[in-house]
Amino acid sequence: MECPRCGGPLSRYQLGEKVSYACDECVYVGVEVNHRATPRPLESWEEALSRFYHRRTTEQSPPDSSNSDTLAERAERAEATRDADGDGAVSDAADGDDSSGTGAFETQAGAPADEER
Repeated sequence: MECPRCGGPLSRYQLGEKVSYACDECVYVGVEVNHRATPRPLESWEEALSRFYHRRTTEQSPPDSSNSDTLAERAERAEATRDADGDGAVSDAADGDDSSGTGAFETQAGAPADEER
């Protein structure tokens, strides 16, 4: 037998009742193969974002939040609570810096400071 693709000799393989042929030259085995995937329609950014936001809004809320609260409403309440506790400004006295403001670091006893070396 000759290969239908290149005309080269075919080898016959048999296992039980099943028979298969393969070309020794071009490795043709007689199996139809489509190497092209079925084309998928392209999705625009608008469609992708819409799909994303739709999925995010249809998911269940965490058990500790109510369904009527939006993220913006919760943020506004947190900001109002912070503002009610104080003006939100951080004082310089609470920065944890106990230095005298000289800019010099304390050295170990007996060791000369950088300026004395």
